[in-house]
Amino acid sequence: MNITPSKKCMQNKPNDTTISEQSSHKIELNGLPIDVIENIGSRLTYPDVCNLRLVCRHTFRSISNRIVKKAKYSFYYKFPNMKKYSQNRAEIDYLNKAVDWACKKSSCHKCQFFSINTEGCVVEQIGVPRFRNFFSRFEIENYIPTSGKLYDSNIYFDTGVLENGLLFFKAPNPRVIKGHVEYHPKFDKSVWFGKTHLTLVEGQPNFYSFYVGESFDMIAKIFKIKNNNEPLASQIEDMLKNSKKIFF
Repeated sequence: MNITPSKKCMQNKPNDTTISEQSSHKIELNGLPIDVIENIGSRLTYPDVCNLRLVCRHTFRSISNRIVKKAKYSFYYKFPNMKKYSQNRAEIDYLNKAVDWACKKSSCHKCQFFSINTEGCVVEQIGVPRFRNFFSRFEIENYIPTSGKLYDSNIYFDTGVLENGLLFFKAPNPRVIKGHVEYHPKFDKSVWFGKTHLTLVEGQPNFYSFYVGESFDMIAKIFKIKNNNEPLASQIEDMLKNSKKIFF
């Protein structure tokens, strides 16, 4: 199910414009009992329940904040061409222990974390990821000029949530993206060029960086700032902000 959230999701209450634009729906829904509208609302995804709530004042009164909040917390994001990706508790624990062990052996296994501070500026920290779960995974394709074809790269972009509750988008660090990702007109998309087994790149602590925040809209903003003018930036923004799928 592809979802493009309406700007009406940002409104707090239905206004006259909203009602007049959907007057036919208003007439139909005004005749339904509150418990019926509540039942409908409880079965919808977050963007849909927001839009239904704003059809008219009757639906706004019938659908409580509790229903909206519940829908919001069960709404996860996914790239259109990403695969659902999750691990069980034992796998997550093993991964966290492996990351801790690698960082004790070498500082180059520590990662960049990009976030936005209270002043709205992107800040960078160096640390160790502690995972709670993964949502989805995307593999960028590798272009081999000698063959003119695309191949698997084993370069992954992951979405998920950290132990501290912040969402994350894991991607090759900005210098790697600048040096190895280009737009290819033949395929009409960004592809990977060059080596696919990199660990330490131009002094960066790790091949991968983490973009973290309370929402994927915020993460998309951070990614675009850090990868300004790179062809992947606009595509990732579109993937994270505009082309969303639902996982339950």
